[in-house]
Amino acid sequence: IVCLLASSIVPFLVTGPFIPDLILSSLSIWFLYYCVKKKILKIFKNKYFLVFIIFWIFCVLSSLLSDEILFSLKSSIFYIRIGIFAILISYLIDLNKKILVFFYYAIAITFLILVIDGFFQHFTGYNILGYSKYTIRVSSFFGDEYILGSYLTRLSPLFFALFIVREKKKFESYFFFILLFLVSILIFLSGERAAFFLFFLSSVFIIFFFSSYKYQ
Repeated sequence: IVCLLASSIVPFLVTGPFIPDLILSSLSIWFLYYCVKKKILKIFKNKYFLVFIIFWIFCVLSSLLSDEILFSLKSSIFYIRIGIFAILISYLIDLNKKILVFFYYAIAITFLILVIDGFFQHFTGYNILGYSKYTIRVSSFFGDEYILGSYLTRLSPLFFALFIVREKKKFESYFFFILLFLVSILIFLSGERAAFFLFFLSSVFIIFFFSSYKYQ
């Protein structure tokens, strides 16, 4: 259940920040309670979490020195939930690597739906839910928020990494690369030049490091 909830954050990000943040915060609070109950707080003793805590303390101190202290603290003090959630994901992977499969399919299905809906909106002028295309840019389910390209760009490297680490059949490889190619076109159609540049840059790095890995 925890694995499913954690991976569901990926598709729910399309609906806006409320549901993903609710899931992330709830899982972080539950995991903290679980660690105290099971007396496994030692899993927080790692260098990555220590660096995060230092960064978090710096953010809180910056908020205390700001003009709008309460407004600033509202975002910074609860930022610690991100670090706790990261430890939760690491813990789940150590227990059962099946969570990587959940995340892979969550991204794959979300990307596939966005590709179908995005191209539909590009050619018809409106998407499946009836959101009109006000400009030449495609936004799909994001409506008047033109962040489709940013969403796809930031999840693509993770999608590629999950594809590499899991066992797969030959037809899945074809599906993956065709989907990623269509995603690149959709990012271009979104009209976000920064997102398209970042996608191109990340693709170059991925090809370079993957080629080096295969060579070794």
